Amino acid sequence: QCAVIVKKIVQSLKKNNSRFLLLDFEGKYKSVKAQNNAVYGQNYRIPLDSIALDFIFENDLNDCPIETKAIIQGIILELQKYAESAGFIPFEMFINIIMQECKRSNSAGLMIFANKLLKYKQKKIFADNKKQFEIINNCSSSLKIDMSEVDDSFYPLIFSSIISNTDKK
Repeated sequence: QCAVIVKKIVQSLKKNNSRFLLLDFEGKYKSVKAQNNAVYGQNYRIPLDSIALDFIFENDLNDCPIETKAIIQGIILELQKYAESAGFIPFEMFINIIMQECKRSNSAGLMIFANKLLKYKQKKIFADNKKQFEIINNCSSSLKIDMSEVDDSFYPLIFSSIISNTDKK
């Protein structure tokens, strides 16, 4: 029933040439067609920006020693400054920075953190280039993002990133 209602709403929005974004979290709306379609992790990912760095800091450092948290916080603060001017940080670059610091400091805590970052890489959460997240602002009509393969623990991060990075037009 919900899919039928969403389909009708989408048809109405299309008739009015409205610009809209449909996030399909459960894969229930595969039959609903938008002008542009993306699959999360394949042709859409969120940028690693200040919001994402805050999320990582708040959620992935709980079991790290205080010394490691301080090192990582310093790295994250520097990267947030960079992200504000550049717009985003390629995720692969972030992992490389952390791995270099692991080798330099030989810190077990940093290695634990690096392993957690590899989880994000494996799940294809963050973009390595602008093309992976610019589709939202580049399409002039409707966009549907299939998020049915994304682990629901990432939904708050993804949703807040999409909302904050979507142009207001």
